[in-house]
Amino acid sequence: MMRSKLHKILAEDNVELGLHEWTPVDVRYRFPILFIHGFAQNHFSWDGKNGGLAPELTKKGIHTFAIDLRGSGYSRLKKIFYNYTFEDFVSKDVQASVNFIRKLGYDRLIIGGHSLGGIVSYAWAVQNPDTIAGIITFGSPIIFGKGVPIMRFFGRVTVAIGKFPASKLIYLVWPREVAMKILGILGVVGAPFMRYKSIVKIAPLYPSYTRNFESIYDFYEKLVRGFDFSSPRLFTQILRWAGEGKITSFDGRIDFTKEFEKIKSPLLVFAGTLDKLAPPESVKPILKIAQSKIKIYKEYEVGHLDIIEGKFAKTQISQDIEDFVKLVEEETQI
Repeated sequence: MMRSKLHKILAEDNVELGLHEWTPVDVRYRFPILFIHGFAQNHFSWDGKNGGLAPELTKKGIHTFAIDLRGSGYSRLKKIFYNYTFEDFVSKDVQASVNFIRKLGYDRLIIGGHSLGGIVSYAWAVQNPDTIAGIITFGSPIIFGKGVPIMRFFGRVTVAIGKFPASKLIYLVWPREVAMKILGILGVVGAPFMRYKSIVKIAPLYPSYTRNFESIYDFYEKLVRGFDFSSPRLFTQILRWAGEGKITSFDGRIDFTKEFEKIKSPLLVFAGTLDKLAPPESVKPILKIAQSKIKIYKEYEVGHLDIIEGKFAKTQISQDIEDFVKLVEEETQI
């Protein structure tokens, strides 16, 4: 079984990050891929005991990398309070990863991410167009909360509370965001029912998530080891996006949604019809606002997690990605 090599790299603010590398025996494509996981997840999104999307692409000859964003996986912070925001991921963590990859001799790369990681990919690509050969996203909503009423509700509550200066005091007593870690652990309770999806249907993990997995261990690995801690500031920032209907910086000065209109890189966008967190109507708007000449949209009967994890990801999704890489390389040779 192909395993990744772990590199320890430093962001510009001296935060130590874990960058995973899968090196093909025979590199057949000019552009490597850098993957970015979603909110409160880590490198287990891309690989695990029974393999994953990253090693499958490596078998196809694609040099593949995945970053553990600060606070997660091998990039856990050595302090109690996690204070980072979306902008730290974009300007520091991804930048450090790209610097490492470029030192290997690559002048351009394909960047891709799951959920929040896809939004990070869009933001970084806008700011660094000359370095990007293509963008791949999986269940990455451009309009947070669209098609998810409960997310929109809590987003509006967050916006309303945020208007009071005293609301900032909550960060003094809220060191880490643990909700996703807890939800992952609780989700394992449903493992005995994973092969009986008609019995247990708890959104957003059931029923689509379970049917693409080969074993109970996969379920445990993705929901317990693969879910991680995060920053309270980042959590409230995302909720605010759902309340405002646009993606902005933590201080509100940058409208990333508006910035995404500058995207010109080839796009491969995946969405799941069973995705309860990022339904297709929240993902597809990028196809309208981006200026890219190549825009490929793939919609499958999958949920928010199994779009990148499990059997389907290792077969159909990995083939779609290889086809996209081939197309990008053909276009850049014209």
